[in-house]
Amino acid sequence: MRRSPQHIGRKGHQFLSQALRPRRIVLYVVFVLLGAVLSVVGIYGISALKLYTEANRFISASENLANTALGCGGGGN
Repeated sequence: MRRSPQHIGRKGHQFLSQALRPRRIVLYVVFVLLGAVLSVVGIYGISALKLYTEANRFISASENLANTALGCGGGGN
């Protein structure tokens, strides 16, 4: 007579057989896709935000330089 290990209860085999139901597989796929979308949006969002910040910094510096060259005063940042 074959005996189950003690750490597996009566319902243990039942839970293992239910592990890969179609609904669960679809749920896993949805979560993986959601994670991928959030990762891509996060990476590109941070990159775009950094690009925007750097562009504003360069524009501000160039405006100050132009104002100084024209004699309008270059104070600011």
